[in-house]
Amino acid sequence: MRRKEQNDNLCDAVPAVDDCRNEHGWNMAAVLLCATNAILGMGFSLYWTCGAAYLDDNVRNNVMPMLLAIVHCIRMLGPLFGYMLAAYTLTKFIEPSLTPTITNEDPRWVGAWWMGWCKICTLKIRKRQLWFTLIMIPDEYI
Repeated sequence: MRRKEQNDNLCDAVPAVDDCRNEHGWNMAAVLLCATNAILGMGFSLYWTCGAAYLDDNVRNNVMPMLLAIVHCIRMLGPLFGYMLAAYTLTKFIEPSLTPTITNEDPRWVGAWWMGWCKICTLKIRKRQLWFTLIMIPDEYI
């Protein structure tokens, strides 16, 4: 049954729209995503090309291939761990202290998207604490 037929007895403040098709033929979200990906691509091209050249200029030639392989592996592991963290946190309810009445298969489900940011922030703080601890160790013990 169409919406107009369902609401014949009701007085709507705004008339019901029967057709929700996009008349312009383009989607602003798709244009925005393509533009941001193009800008990110330009920025990351410097990251990948100049990073390898900088590494090549500043390390010994016999360790360069190993370090370049390690750098590229670490760069590829970042998105992998990001997707894994997102998949884990989105299965948790947005408010951990409440018991949800719906399951995570329900379209109304909102996962705890913010929990990933908290975990990343905690890791960054602990990394800095470890870095300062390593700086204070005398060279003779390293």
